[in-house]
Amino acid sequence: MRYKIAETPVFHLDANRVNSMAKDAGVNRLERWHEEGVIFLEYSVEAYSEAESGSDSRRNKVDEYTWIEAVDNIGDEADRLRQIAKIVFPNGTQSPNQRNDVRILYTAWKAGAVLVTEDGDSKTQPRGILGSKSELAKIGIRVLSTAEAVSEIEAHLRRRKVENDLTRRST
Repeated sequence: MRYKIAETPVFHLDANRVNSMAKDAGVNRLERWHEEGVIFLEYSVEAYSEAESGSDSRRNKVDEYTWIEAVDNIGDEADRLRQIAKIVFPNGTQSPNQRNDVRILYTAWKAGAVLVTEDGDSKTQPRGILGSKSELAKIGIRVLSTAEAVSEIEAHLRRRKVENDLTRRST
């Protein structure tokens, strides 16, 4: 599939969005839109590594996508990582998975991508990534649940259809 870089929104999938059994209808739609060139899906290297360490079906599924690694080329990495960690984990990062979450968010920001995750904003995990999304948005990091990403893309497609219809009528 060919992508028009300037027009194609980029979404990063968190490791918890690997849809190896194709049972998640929302992720199925995101994957179909990726195949059709409507959006571009990829993983950060951290999410890719996390997902790849699972079952064979997860490994095979994650291998269908590219991954990206954020490189500190302007000297902002350490400060930005601390800022993200303070927002999502105000008591400090306590585990390798939490440090991975910080890197995953940093990579999405660096790539200008929207992170799609189901991490947090629940009774068992009240904070997490989704529970911190309004604070993350203040520093330029967009985070959406799968359902929110699907809704946003559907709205974009409806607007694009209306614009195309109007253009056809005026010619």
